[in-house]
Amino acid sequence: AVLEFSVSSYSPMIKQIVTYLTVHLSEDVRIEDLGRMHNTHISHISRKFKKETGMSIPAYVSIQRMSLAKLYFEDGEVSIKEVSKRLGFSDSNYFSKVFKRYCNQTPSEYIHMIHER
Repeated sequence: AVLEFSVSSYSPMIKQIVTYLTVHLSEDVRIEDLGRMHNTHISHISRKFKKETGMSIPAYVSIQRMSLAKLYFEDGEVSIKEVSKRLGFSDSNYFSKVFKRYCNQTPSEYIHMIHER
């Protein structure tokens, strides 16, 4: 229901892409695959996605992954390595860099903040 509400203003193609990306969040989805799925050139998909969502496809995926990481940490899954693995990162150090870039704190700092509440 939340996903449907959040994509209600998007075109049908972008709705499908957002839904697909959300379902396959832990996988390495290539934009070429999205182009084939919609029989559309990747530059068209990229432009349309950015115009409608305000962000690039990789940025969207990263933001969604970091939101899910926060939920995992809040639910008590405090192993950074395990969370990074669940989200499709092969390197937990890279996951930590991405987390810091999008959340303005490291996963360890976020976990510490949760425990202090």
